[in-house]
Amino acid sequence: MSGATEGDPAASIRVAVLGGVQVSVEGIDATPHGRLARMLIAALVVGVTGVASDELCRILWNDLEQTAKLHLLVHRTRASLGRADAIERTADGYRLAESTWIDLEALDDLADHSPVTALQMAAAEPFAGIAGEFFDQARRDVADRVAVVRRNALLAAVRRGDDELVLQYVIAAREEDPYDEELTAAQVTALARTGRSAEALTEFESLRRRLADELGTAPGEPLQELHLQLLDGRTPPPVTVLAQLPAHVDAVIGREEELSVLDGLEDGVTRLVLICGMGGAGKTTLALSWAASRREHFADGILYADLRGFGPGVEASPQTVLQQFLRALGHRVPAMGEPDELAALFRSATAGRRMLVVLDNVRAEAQARPLLPGGDGPVTLVTSREALTGLGVQAPARTITVGPLGAEAAAVLAADALSASGRAPDTAMARRLAVACGGLPLAIVVAAHAADDASERAFRAPILPLLETGDDATDVAQVLSWSLDGLDEVSQRVFRLLGMLTSPMTASAVVAMAGGDVAEAARAVRRLRRANLLQRFDDARLAQHDLVRELAVQALDHAADADEVARARSRLVEYYALAVDAAADLLDAGKDLSSIKVLDGRAPQASTLPAEARPEAPGDIQQASAWIDRERQTIVDVVRGADAADDAVVVRMLLRLRAYAVGDSYLSEAAALYGELLHRGERIGDVAVQAAALRLIGGVEVHTKGLSASRRRLEAALPLSRRIGDEEGESSCLNNLGEVARLAGDFTLAESHFGAALDLARQHQDYTRMTLHLANIALCKLGADHLADAEDYAQRALEAAGTAGSERGRSVALRVRADARLQQGRLEEATADARAALELSTRIAYLEGAARLRILLVRLRFAEGAEDAACRAMRALATQLGDEGLPWEQGEALLALATLLVRTGADPLPAQQEAEALHRRFLEAA
Repeated sequence: MSGATEGDPAASIRVAVLGGVQVSVEGIDATPHGRLARMLIAALVVGVTGVASDELCRILWNDLEQTAKLHLLVHRTRASLGRADAIERTADGYRLAESTWIDLEALDDLADHSPVTALQMAAAEPFAGIAGEFFDQARRDVADRVAVVRRNALLAAVRRGDDELVLQYVIAAREEDPYDEELTAAQVTALARTGRSAEALTEFESLRRRLADELGTAPGEPLQELHLQLLDGRTPPPVTVLAQLPAHVDAVIGREEELSVLDGLEDGVTRLVLICGMGGAGKTTLALSWAASRREHFADGILYADLRGFGPGVEASPQTVLQQFLRALGHRVPAMGEPDELAALFRSATAGRRMLVVLDNVRAEAQARPLLPGGDGPVTLVTSREALTGLGVQAPARTITVGPLGAEAAAVLAADALSASGRAPDTAMARRLAVACGGLPLAIVVAAHAADDASERAFRAPILPLLETGDDATDVAQVLSWSLDGLDEVSQRVFRLLGMLTSPMTASAVVAMAGGDVAEAARAVRRLRRANLLQRFDDARLAQHDLVRELAVQALDHAADADEVARARSRLVEYYALAVDAAADLLDAGKDLSSIKVLDGRAPQASTLPAEARPEAPGDIQQASAWIDRERQTIVDVVRGADAADDAVVVRMLLRLRAYAVGDSYLSEAAALYGELLHRGERIGDVAVQAAALRLIGGVEVHTKGLSASRRRLEAALPLSRRIGDEEGESSCLNNLGEVARLAGDFTLAESHFGAALDLARQHQDYTRMTLHLANIALCKLGADHLADAEDYAQRALEAAGTAGSERGRSVALRVRADARLQQGRLEEATADARAALELSTRIAYLEGAARLRILLVRLRFAEGAEDAACRAMRALATQLGDEGLPWEQGEALLALATLLVRTGADPLPAQQEAEALHRRFLEAA
């Protein structure tokens, strides 16, 4: 059940049993009128985790055989409360709903932060008006608990100076325990403060005599000290509730998840929370805002100290902070007290107290460890740029990592900050600022106040110069740089070299780039991660925040020499060349690469990287493909940054990637990589590389820049391939030129190119390429409406595929033949071909081919007469292909739908427009 405090709005069902049973639902009185219903609720309060049905029958009717009556009573009680979930069924009985607020459960919390309410509740008789042996025992059980609550509430009240409240209830409490010296001190103190010093002295003397006469003892030292104060005419002042929090932001933006974790501290289980994150992320703001909002939960006050672990000035020593804390707690502290002695005294002084201790800006575990309070009462928040995992090893701790804000929250903060700076921001302006600052709260606020203008141009990198304030506490570059203080030399060097990177990388790639001793470099990477100067990007890779990277670039420019950077770049290129080789070896396994002449003589160079700094090879084809998918942008950045000295390594790496860099999702990366291949081929004067690059660029530009651009690239590549006798390259150029012509609708020119390519393939008896070219000629015949010839070429392609053992070639040939037969009206034969091809494509995971065959099968349904059903199926298929990550084939399905709609007499324009829009989005994304 809930132990929420009085007035907590979260509990919609509230049950009170102090002073009689009372129930409210959503703030409205719902107390049952029937005696048995009230007894049922009271019994479920006593058995808070559940009461067995036979036990409830005994309590209510003293008869174990009244189960039917019990079920009926429960049903009627639920109905009277208007909540079917108010009473829940258990395995053998019933219980109140888990979220029910119960006054008995809330008493302990109320004693500290609301003693008035606690004392009023404790004065009421538990289960008043309910008779029976069970409830008599329950009252006796509750009495001891209520007495403790009343005592704690009186002591809390006297600390706060609520003297009249103390005098109202203390006499009854002392009657229950006439030897309780703390209660006597509370009464004496309250009497003295209200001007009744004589009565106060009389009460002290009365207890002194009782202790001497009945127990043969004297009052303890605290009570005797109080007596001496009264004799000297000194009245003990109320204890000042410690509230040491500095000024802070009242509310934080975008930290709901973190605040929820902090709110969970009220469960009493977790007593230590580590709030970690990079500089400027808002760790202190989060801690102070939450602490202030929960002030009433810490009746004994809040201690705060800035340990100055990062920033200007000298770090605060634990000894100094302990002295400050102990003085605030009312202890006399020797100026030269031993640290261990002070720490022990602090633990004793805080043990069991409902306090919050905020240790802000901690550098290391050793700085915070002596400042952890003692016992189960206090809660401690520690903020640091470091992970401080050592603290969590010694004591149960919860770690909250505070990172940059999400896009929406960052934009809200930017809008608020712009408004506070006197601007009238629009949404677009706020979003630009938030994105430019990488969601870092400090940077966003500073940029909003410091920028001369909020134009898009103003927020282009580098951003750090825009965020200079001249104030150490808010200058973003200065604030971020504090995290570098104290880093060892190797970590500093690795941090500088990270300025070369613009994409996420694995830890092993960073270690390889760093060079030197591998173990030291690995330790440096871990050190940077602990300092939040290098953060997890995904399950496999690490990255720097954009502003931290700018800081690394500055450090690289100022401290690193050109030779060091060049060597690091070469190591990085070598690492990725090894990784590409390992992935391509798996992906190329079983393929005949002998015809790819451009790879001739390009064997991998002997690796200079230590074995432990080399990439781990993927375990299978799926892992290899996933690696390329994940790392493709990083490979682009590594290649772009490679020096001319590494041209040979880069060229070989790109040639091995040639078949995997271009795909429906990779066009942007492919264009960049093939552009680099052309540039480096020209720089080293390698015609074969230049020709290969031009062919590959032409293949990409079919999708990105149009047929004319693609044709120009291919026409430039063709004479280069012929000049060096590269027939494989010549054949590839001819085939691609034929494809460009076919897409342009010039079937005669396309067939001419495919025919020339076919002749080259025949000369070398390359049946795999012959299959491709024959199938392409068949597609030209289809486009020219020469259906019999199309079927004939498709048949010849099928035979060549059989000779080559190419299952993919067989699938393509069967699809083209099926299409030719469909257009000739031979639907049964066409369907058989299409289904055989689909089965084959599915088996070999040829996803694009399978998608086109599914489109063809829907067209066959339309031809069979199921026109409306086929149109619906084509629409559904288009959606499904989009869900499967095949946007190009999704567009083909939509265009096929438009064609079908024309034939039914319906308007094809919406489908055509959707297909065109889809293709535009695809190209923009690519």
